[in-house]
Amino acid sequence: MKPRHEWVIAPRFGSAFHLKRWSDLGPGEAFQESTSLAAFGVMDALSHHESTAREIYADITGLSAHRVPRLDEDAWAAIRQAIERGRYVVASGRSHPSVAAATATGFHLFTNSPQERNTHNYPVKLAELLALTRSKWREIGETGARTLAAQWAQETTNGTNCWNYNIGNIKAASAAPLHMYLRGVWEVLSEGDVQATIIVARGLARLATEDECKTKKWSHKVGEAVVVFDPPHVAARFLAFDSLSDGVQYWTDLHKRYGREHAQHVPALKVGDTATVAHVLKVERYYSGVEADYARNMKEKKAAIDKLLRAS
Repeated sequence: MKPRHEWVIAPRFGSAFHLKRWSDLGPGEAFQESTSLAAFGVMDALSHHESTAREIYADITGLSAHRVPRLDEDAWAAIRQAIERGRYVVASGRSHPSVAAATATGFHLFTNSPQERNTHNYPVKLAELLALTRSKWREIGETGARTLAAQWAQETTNGTNCWNYNIGNIKAASAAPLHMYLRGVWEVLSEGDVQATIIVARGLARLATEDECKTKKWSHKVGEAVVVFDPPHVAARFLAFDSLSDGVQYWTDLHKRYGREHAQHVPALKVGDTATVAHVLKVERYYSGVEADYARNMKEKKAAIDKLLRAS
């Protein structure tokens, strides 16, 4: 079935959508058309740049950018939600049968893996996190739950960046479990490993500048450097969960495993010893940054949580 318009929307490797000519579609490649300029939206599902959608409108209609209609906020919200859920967005026009099939099986941003999930942020509140942590690990006690919450706050910017309910920013070692990808993931490497890592990554890794490291507070020691990774590099692959409960369960189980392998870990959690907890996480290669910085940040997060709960 050929669409009524020459330009169609198709899945793109490394992005939510892009525009292709009908004649350039590959075998079985899904498309969706639009017969109304103001009825259909395209934007980067990770950055949510609405201006990108408006620019694309201009490209496919031959209109200048200033003539692109501005949708109201409710319309943009509906478009954004549809894209985040992996849906093709259209208010009028026909859909190719393959679109329905693609929607039913889920939309994958970067790979063809059935285990990849569309990346979506689900902010988590402290009260939610603590309640679930207490229920999943009663033996850890109140101080232990707050210490764990400090690590969550460190990893997710106080719960504002909680992607696919991965509350600890836990990497996916393989593509077997549910997973998703994040852009701009920074890791600290020894300077001797940087060049080889970037070459092997084939365009998915770059060396961060020192100015960039200072601005974004990416700390590293002398003899080390920060490398930034983009999907679908394995360094940008993180676990994904279907619910907050599942995410907290995995996270607490991981800390329990660390407790079995490091005798000091659980006692440190129970008394709020963030320095020891940070050390265990460093030994386990949970993070690649400077241990002293991670420990200090956890200590500050723990103090802020205690202060907030005292005041409530």
